[in-house]
Amino acid sequence: MKQHQQALALLKALPKIYLSPIVLVETVWVLSHFYKVNAEKQCQKLRELLCLQCIMTDNRQAVLNGIVDYTNGYDFADAMIGHHNNLRKCKTTWTFDKKAARLKQFTRLEK
Repeated sequence: MKQHQQALALLKALPKIYLSPIVLVETVWVLSHFYKVNAEKQCQKLRELLCLQCIMTDNRQAVLNGIVDYTNGYDFADAMIGHHNNLRKCKTTWTFDKKAARLKQFTRLEK
């Protein structure tokens, strides 16, 4: 777990760290596909990370809403896209993705 130790050392050493929502999406992908960490555990760790005083991110509420959707079985990337677009006052996000279209922020296009 050398990378884990390096990341913890960084969090302890820096007073503020900007964490892009895109990085969070990539983190979830790596934890899911490479490390096989289940969604419940990932969501717990993401919430803990966002509670750290040193962490800054864009649209924190959209990220937290994305985590809730991910906890409820939706794809994290889809949820993040929908919530971020919603903050931009988008009426909907158009998609061909059947699973994404189950989220209220999306409208499905037929193929």
